[in-house]
Amino acid sequence: MLSAHQILALLNLPGIGPKTVFKVAERLTAPIGNNELPAALAAVKPAVDEGAVLQSLVTVRGQLTEYERQGVFLVSYWDEDFPDGARHAVDDDGNPEPALLLYGRGNRALLSEPGVAVIGTRNAAEPALAAARLFAEKLVEEGITVVSGLAFGCDAAAHWGAASAEGPTIAVVGNGLDTVYPPQHLDLADTIIAKGGLFVSEYPLGTVATPATLIARDRLQTALSQAVIVVQTPEGGGSMHAAKSAYHTGKDLYVVRYKDEAFDRSPENAGNQWLIENCGAKPLGPFPTMRELDEAVAEIADKVFAATL
Repeated sequence: MLSAHQILALLNLPGIGPKTVFKVAERLTAPIGNNELPAALAAVKPAVDEGAVLQSLVTVRGQLTEYERQGVFLVSYWDEDFPDGARHAVDDDGNPEPALLLYGRGNRALLSEPGVAVIGTRNAAEPALAAARLFAEKLVEEGITVVSGLAFGCDAAAHWGAASAEGPTIAVVGNGLDTVYPPQHLDLADTIIAKGGLFVSEYPLGTVATPATLIARDRLQTALSQAVIVVQTPEGGGSMHAAKSAYHTGKDLYVVRYKDEAFDRSPENAGNQWLIENCGAKPLGPFPTMRELDEAVAEIADKVFAATL
C-alpha cells in the first residue's frame, strides 16, 4: 500500500512506471513511511539511488501544492474511494491494465456514482449527434451519470445532453487537467464543472494528449461505467477500444440503430454492426415512439443500479 505522495515520487524517477510501482506495493503488507520508500523500491530495483528517491519525495510536496492550487485532487489505487472498475480495467484485448493514480477536478463523489458511457466517433452525422444528446438527457433523468471523453462529435453531444438535463457528467481525458483538449471545448468544460461534473485523467499536469493517451483513456471510460452505449463508430474508430473493454469485462454493451437504413448500414456505422455480430452488443432502436425509447433507457438504468448494489 502506497500513498499518492509516494506513488508520485516513484513515477517521477527515471525508468519507473506503473508496473514497477505495483510490484513495489505487492511486497508490502502495510503502509510504510516515506523514509522506508527507498528500501521498498530497492527490493524491486536493486540499483536504485536512495538519495534520488528521497529528493523526489521532497519535490512532490511542491507538486501537490500546485495541484491543490489548481483545484486538482488525487486518488490512488489503495484509497477507499478509488473506483473499483478502475482497479479491474482491461484493454481492448482483455489484458489487465488497472489504473494506478487518477487526477480529478470537480465533484469527487461522482467516482462512486452509477454511470453509463455514451461515446462515438468524432466525425458524427447529425442523427448520431441527436441520439447522443437524447440518450444522455434520458439517462440523467433516470439518475445516471453520463461518462464520455470530451472529444468532438458524439462525446461532446453526450456531455451537452447531460448538461441540458441539469445532470452531472464525467469527462475522461488523455491530457493533464491544466489544459482542455480539444481547446475548442473550453465552454463545454466550464459547463461540466458548473453542473456538478467531474474531469478525470491518469496524467499529471503538463501532459499533452497523444494517440496513445487517448486510447488508454478509452478503457477508463468503460472502467468508470456500468454500461456502454456506442452511438456511431466505423470499425476502426477509437470508440471500439472502449466497447471491446466493456465486452471483456462483461458489462452491458449497446449500439444505437437508426430509422434511416442507408445510414444505419453505412461504413460510418460499420463498427456498430461489428459489435452486434462479434461482441453481443444489444441494439438500441430504432424506436417508433418516445415512450419506447424512455422504456429502453429506464431498463438500462435499472440494470446499472442493480450492478452497483
